[in-house]
Amino acid sequence: MPFPDARPMARVPAGGWPDPPQRVADLLDRFDTAYAKVLSTLEAAWAGGDARTLGSAVRTMRALEGPALELMETGIPGARGNYGPQFRPPQG
Repeated sequence: MPFPDARPMARVPAGGWPDPPQRVADLLDRFDTAYAKVLSTLEAAWAGGDARTLGSAVRTMRALEGPALELMETGIPGARGNYGPQFRPPQG
């Protein structure tokens, strides 16, 4: 069985990536905003048992792929490895 593609993602520092370049900061914000929406939508679906809300959460999960892949393909200047999602609530 072939292994899936892997990317050399570095360990996310405690507290998230410090002072990332603007492009990386934008990707982190896109990912974290979508991730927070997934969590809140799943919570609403579980609380109310609403299939439509669950479907909305699943659709939002798909929005995580683009920024996650871009992050994991972006090298960290002066360090080994690439950025990756930090799974943090949006800042600000």
